[in-house]
Amino acid sequence: MQCDGKAGNVAPDVVGRGTGTTVAGHASERRERDDQTPTLTTNHLNEESIVNKSELVEAAADKAELSKKDVAAALDAVLDTITETVARGDKVALSGFGTFDRRERAARTARNPQTGEEMRVEASKNPGFKPGTAFKEAVNK
Repeated sequence: MQCDGKAGNVAPDVVGRGTGTTVAGHASERRERDDQTPTLTTNHLNEESIVNKSELVEAAADKAELSKKDVAAALDAVLDTITETVARGDKVALSGFGTFDRRERAARTARNPQTGEEMRVEASKNPGFKPGTAFKEAVNK
């Protein structure tokens, strides 16, 4: 960490739990608005980066040269349609991306890990996703 010379005082430009990563360092990792393809902003405080919906909308709006409002409305419509379709038991297949479906889990007996007591777990329906070949290849680059 960087200190201002006084005991226990950390310089205001330092963020990131003792990693020494500065605000300027994060800013340089953000997407550039030049002629380059836009990329998503990520938070590097943890090893795993999470892109939230607003960051996804912003990147898609930049890439498609549309307003954030239009992209957000389109994204909401797509997600609602996928949810409704899968909820009624149908599949949604997006070529090259993947397939969303509903998976049914049978009722079963499980054990409470704290007490060892057997308990009944009811049958349930859960959403599932199987990535497409192109998506898998892009992730494995």
